[in-house]
Amino acid sequence: MTAPTEQPSLPPLSPRVRKAIWGLGFTQIIGYGTTYYLLGLMGTLMMRDLGLSKSVMLAGVSLTLLTSGLAGPLVGRFQDRQGSRVVMALGSVLMGLGLLVIAIAKGPVLYFVGWGIVALGSPLSLYNASFTSLARMSGQNARRAIVLLTLIGGLASSIVWPVTAALLNVLEWRSLVLIFGVVNILTCAPLHAWLLDGREQQLDGAPLPQPVPAGLKPEGQRMAFLLMTVMLACIALVGNGWSMLAFPVLEGLGFTFSEAVLVASLVGVFQVLGRLGEMATAQRHTALRTAQVSNTLFAISFVLLALSKGVLLGGILFAAAYGIANGLNTIVKGTLTLALFGSQGYGERLGKVTLLPSVAATVAPVLGGLIIDRSGASGITIAFMAMGFLAMSLMVLLSRHCNRHAVA
Repeated sequence: MTAPTEQPSLPPLSPRVRKAIWGLGFTQIIGYGTTYYLLGLMGTLMMRDLGLSKSVMLAGVSLTLLTSGLAGPLVGRFQDRQGSRVVMALGSVLMGLGLLVIAIAKGPVLYFVGWGIVALGSPLSLYNASFTSLARMSGQNARRAIVLLTLIGGLASSIVWPVTAALLNVLEWRSLVLIFGVVNILTCAPLHAWLLDGREQQLDGAPLPQPVPAGLKPEGQRMAFLLMTVMLACIALVGNGWSMLAFPVLEGLGFTFSEAVLVASLVGVFQVLGRLGEMATAQRHTALRTAQVSNTLFAISFVLLALSKGVLLGGILFAAAYGIANGLNTIVKGTLTLALFGSQGYGERLGKVTLLPSVAATVAPVLGGLIIDRSGASGITIAFMAMGFLAMSLMVLLSRHCNRHAVA
């Protein structure tokens, strides 16, 4: 693909934008770590205490993902017009309130009410909203800003899972979820209110930067949108299924619990390493090339997992390939949308791009639970592998389409 290409030399990010990136990175670690990764270690405890089946317990997160996906275009349109300060601060408050409700739940009713409140807050405060905020503030530097943000946010699982495992030795799950809720309200919400831009101005008080032009001709954008969204849906189906079932899958393949924690935590470390590589080389290749690399590694990773047979070295190789791929895929969602379709109406467009992937992520935990119950860890690993190769095939088609319809 000859376009879109990046500027050979871009001005440095302003100090206030850099501060916003660090603040958003912290809030993404907290936001994802306390909601998206909540059930990874606490799910079994909550399921037993609340009298829920595995599929019903996982449906709480599915509700969040579905609501986030459906609300994404509306939230993006509102953020495009109104700025990010109020939107993201409100999102953190709602997520915190939802966690407080989950902490006091005695059965399925309040459990789902809590997840419903989290579902209202997550599209207002997680990656899509953060990407939109940085695109508004950074202009042509948006790709660099998004990479830096995901570099920090990618530490969520590597930080939260070991910390959660340690705290569960001294706290019951309710107390820990209560603490998570308070942190979202008293830490993340004020940071969003302080660091982010308002309706008409960027952080530094200067006019918003020049928009990024679309890299595809108008007649090529519809098919590119379709191929991209289906590809991302395949990745989301696997990614969310894995994040919810990582420990049952790893232990089912023969890893001990401590080895499973190590492998799952290393995924986050390699996510960061992948994003460091992207940050170091982004000026020399397009966002489309990043997507090609990430999709290839994504498919290969589950081949490595299937061949691991519970051997720790195999698990580490899987963590490396999957972690790098997953880290780059998060970047791809934001940067490829910007490169192909431009920054005009970026928030709404990003919401539309991630709608189908959000629906796929919604069904992933339940579908994954059914597969692992019927076919075991090896069966779901094969299913993950098949979806990975389907995503890679769609990436090939998207690349060819973009080469044909690139803006000269």
